[in-house]
Amino acid sequence: MGAGSPFHVRLWAEVEPEWQAITGHPFLLELAQGTLQPGCFLYFLEQDALYLEDFARLLAAAAAKAPSRQEIQLFLNHALGVFEVETALHQTLTQAFGQDPARLSLADRGPATQAYLDFLFGWARDGDYSDLVMALLPCFWVYRQVGTWLAQGPPCPHPLYRQWIETYSGPSYGEAVAEQIALADRLADLAPGRQDAFSAIFRTGVQHERAFWDQAYSNWQEGGPGTDV
Repeated sequence: MGAGSPFHVRLWAEVEPEWQAITGHPFLLELAQGTLQPGCFLYFLEQDALYLEDFARLLAAAAAKAPSRQEIQLFLNHALGVFEVETALHQTLTQAFGQDPARLSLADRGPATQAYLDFLFGWARDGDYSDLVMALLPCFWVYRQVGTWLAQGPPCPHPLYRQWIETYSGPSYGEAVAEQIALADRLADLAPGRQDAFSAIFRTGVQHERAFWDQAYSNWQEGGPGTDV
């Protein structure tokens, strides 16, 4: 990358191995082809719903640490978006599969879900505002990249999987992600001596994202929860 490139260019370049593993993951490849087992997808939705409930709390924690009214509003808006868009999507898809959306709040956290949340809450507790922003960014950015990558391929033949793809590749979600990336760039510019540490936080977050796909796919393969569909 050239001198003067935005910080986010460095961030993404340094997680290229993780990104290649994500794009080669059988969960996403089968989802794109419409062949992913419904039980596997439902388990993913359950775990993601549990994760997002606390992710909204973490966004509120970032708002509490934010130094400006504009950034407080940004994080509160994004926390609201979790409930209005993502949580609503999970409920809609679960019901469309003929399942009770109440199952989303009754499931137990898987180990990857718990590990990811422990990582994020650790930065919310022990880190400063910039640390927490870098820790939260992978969740926004990886889903945007996945949605865009899948949308650029052949149309998914499964209408419910296609709805999931369209949400994360759509303009509304893209605007939220762009705001988070721009914020990370600004914070990195203000603290050039901390950029290595910021990059390490981001990379660990992306590794947790990869583990989340692993958990969903392995759970189905091993006959765990969600196999009754």
